[in-house]
Amino acid sequence: NPTVIRGNASEIIALAGGESRGQGVDSRDPVEHAEDSARRLARRQQAVVAVTGAVDFVTDGEKAVRIAGGSALMPQVTALGCSLTCLVGAFAATAPEDIFGATVAALATFAVAGEDAALGAAGPGSFSWRFLDALAAIDAETLDARARISPA
Repeated sequence: NPTVIRGNASEIIALAGGESRGQGVDSRDPVEHAEDSARRLARRQQAVVAVTGAVDFVTDGEKAVRIAGGSALMPQVTALGCSLTCLVGAFAATAPEDIFGATVAALATFAVAGEDAALGAAGPGSFSWRFLDALAAIDAETLDARARISPA
């Protein structure tokens, strides 16, 4: 079984056996429509499931949180979701005893970096390189101060 499953709402709904409105890698389902599917999938796979979108949702089948932040420019940058999946894997590798916490931290880091990158971006092109710089600049203190994580 996988340790962490990350996808957009349509992908998670489909993986859980539901019917989604997604088309290819694009989600047409809002995150909140995938929350029950994510919980079921997490319990079935005994894994942490992260549904990413405007407000992210993370669950292990029992506990769950939402992570706000990011930028409306993020979906316009090709492969940003794939990059997030890689970051989740890296965070999980450094904290195998707390996969849920590592996943939440990775998503919160991405959200804060997205907010910072959007500040001076004129569009998705300038957002992209600003995002890399913002991601590299985040430290634990910044994340603790700015992450917007709430119980779900």
